[in-house]
Amino acid sequence: VHVQMNLDDHDVVVLNTTTSALEDMRVSLTCYDLAGKKLSAKTVKDIDVPANSKLELFKAELEGLKGNYMVRLALSDRKGKVVTVNDYMMRGDGTEDFTAFNNVGKAQIKARRLSSKDGRQRYEITNNSRNIAMNLKFNLVNPENGEIILPAYFSDGYFHLLPGEKRTIEVHSPSAGAIMVEGYNVDNTTLKL
Repeated sequence: VHVQMNLDDHDVVVLNTTTSALEDMRVSLTCYDLAGKKLSAKTVKDIDVPANSKLELFKAELEGLKGNYMVRLALSDRKGKVVTVNDYMMRGDGTEDFTAFNNVGKAQIKARRLSSKDGRQRYEITNNSRNIAMNLKFNLVNPENGEIILPAYFSDGYFHLLPGEKRTIEVHSPSAGAIMVEGYNVDNTTLKL
């Protein structure tokens, strides 16, 4: 299941590639400036998506937005549990490039181990800064020498965290280790747990 915005026409669609229908879902589209301040938002509720189908919902209204900004799409179930998130870094009206991203301040990331069992480790990752943490990627490393441990499969990567936002990730690996984070505006750091 996936929610996306077509970049050519800004149509927002839900893709359900499963054999089960989705009922009573919700899609939210929120625009943020590079400091994480909300610029606009739209939510569509009571969405039913048939099995193995594409459902076109609406056209994102991005006119009038200036500079560089982020669009976040989220698909949630009826209880509010987020099923999938998709972020887009965009250029507003009259903006020719993405150089403003170079001026976003550093973000500070913190991790907390939630569980470790049978080769699976769960972590809660938090952005403790006032800036969007952009393009986060993780590696499992040996805490003694910093060497990357392979194989290690992460449930998520190359994602963004808004200021104060948390996300749970899971690592599957036959070896335990520490988490090293890297990102566009994050110093490569082995996170203290």
